[in-house]
Amino acid sequence: MVRAFVVLAALLVLALAQAGIAAEGHLTGTVAFRDIGPVPADAVLQVLLADVSRGTTGTARALGEATLARPDGPPYAFDIAYDTADVKPEGTYVLRAELSSGGQVLYRSRGLLPVLTRGASSDATLWLAQVDPAEVATAGLDLPVTFEGAIRCKDCRDVRYQLNLWPNRVFQLRRTWEGKDMRRDAIGLWSVDATSRTLTLHGGEDDLAFEVLGHDRLRVMVPRGAAPAGDGVLAASPAFEPFEPQLAMRGLVTWADNRLSLVECLTGRQYPVVGEGDYDALQHAYLAAGAEPDVPLMASFDGTILQGQHPEAGPGAVRIDRFVGVWPGETCARASSPATLRNTYWRLLRLGDADVAASPNRREPSLILREGERRFSATVGCNPLTGRFTLDDGHLHFGQITGPRLDCPAALDALEDQLVSALTATAAWRITGQSLELYDLDGDRVALLQAVYLY
Repeated sequence: MVRAFVVLAALLVLALAQAGIAAEGHLTGTVAFRDIGPVPADAVLQVLLADVSRGTTGTARALGEATLARPDGPPYAFDIAYDTADVKPEGTYVLRAELSSGGQVLYRSRGLLPVLTRGASSDATLWLAQVDPAEVATAGLDLPVTFEGAIRCKDCRDVRYQLNLWPNRVFQLRRTWEGKDMRRDAIGLWSVDATSRTLTLHGGEDDLAFEVLGHDRLRVMVPRGAAPAGDGVLAASPAFEPFEPQLAMRGLVTWADNRLSLVECLTGRQYPVVGEGDYDALQHAYLAAGAEPDVPLMASFDGTILQGQHPEAGPGAVRIDRFVGVWPGETCARASSPATLRNTYWRLLRLGDADVAASPNRREPSLILREGERRFSATVGCNPLTGRFTLDDGHLHFGQITGPRLDCPAALDALEDQLVSALTATAAWRITGQSLELYDLDGDRVALLQAVYLY
C-alpha cells in the first residue's frame, strides 16, 4: 500500500509539472505566385508568424516559422508550430513569406497577412511577387561590408566585434572576450529600420542592435551589463574580411547523389557537407532514421562554415565537427525557437555514448527542471528521482538525488545508476533548438535529451 502511494504521488508530481508546459498550436496555409517567374531547384521557402501588437513603436516578435527546402509546388503548403500562450485575443499577428536561392531573396509576399485574432480569416494564403534588389533597405550601407570595434564588459578588458553583412541579408558575427579566452560566433539574417536607422541581427543567441551612423560606421546598442568602449563605434574595414564561423548549428539535411547537403535554419542558405570530421556519423544517423533520398531530415551538430574554394565541395561548404543527433519530424520553425531549460519535459535519448530507449509498458526516461522552486524530477522508467538543482551563470548542478527503491529489472537498475551518475557529474548545459546536452567539468557530454511538447 505504501509503495503504491509513493508511485501515485510521484506520478501526480510529474503530471503537475507537465501541466505547466505550454500547448502547441499549428497555423497552416498555402503560398502561391501572382506572377510566377523562374524558381531554382534549390529554392528555400520561409514563412514567418510574427507578433506586431506593439505597432510601429515596437519590434515585431517572431512566434514561429516554417522553412521548406526544395518545396513541392507551387502552390506551397506550410505548417507553422507556435506556443498558444504567446497569442492574446487583443493581439495582432501576421504572416509573411520569402522564397530564396543561395541566400538571395527572389520572391516576397506583398504586405502582411493578419491571422489568428481580430476576425482574421482562417484561410491563410500568401501571394509572392518578384523582389527588386533595390527594395532591400540598407540605410546607405555599402555591401558586402565588414565592421570591427569593441565594447567593454564587467569581467574582461573588452568584447571585440567582427560583423560581416551580405547583400542577401545574411550576417556572420564573431565576438571575442579579451582577457577571458572566450569566443562566440553567430549567424542569421539582418534587417534595417529605415525610420530609426537601426540595424538588427536576427537568429543569434539574442537579437543585437546597432545604430547606423553612416555607410561606414555603426554604434553598438549596448546590451545589459556592458558599457561602451569609447563611443562604442564599429568602423567599416577597408576590405571585406570573411572568416569561418564555428558554432552549434541545425538544419535540414538531404541525401542525394550520394552526398549530404544542408539547408541551415537561421539563414536559409544551402551548403554542401564535406566528407570530413563527423560526416560519417551524420550520414549513418540519416540512413538509420529511415529517411528516403531527397527527403529533408533535421540534424544538429557543432560545425564550421568554410570559406573559399574547397577541393571537394567548391566555394562555401559546412564541416561537421561534432555530430549531436537527428530529429525526425522536426522543422526549422521549432529548431529556430530554442526550448527553455526549465518547465520543459525532456526525453532522455543518450547517456554518455549509449542510446537510451523506453522499456515496454513503462514510462519513458525523462527529466523536468521546475521553474521557481528549483527542483527536478527524473526517471528511466522505474523509480521517480527528485532533488534540487542550482543554475548560475551557465553552470548547472544537481544536488542530492532521492527516491524510493522500487523493485526494478536489472537492466533498469543499471540504467538508473547511469542516470544518477550523469546528473551528479553535470556542471554545464547547452540547448540547441530542441535538444539539451549536459556536460561534466571536463567538457564531456554525459547526457543528450530532446524537448517534448504535450498537447
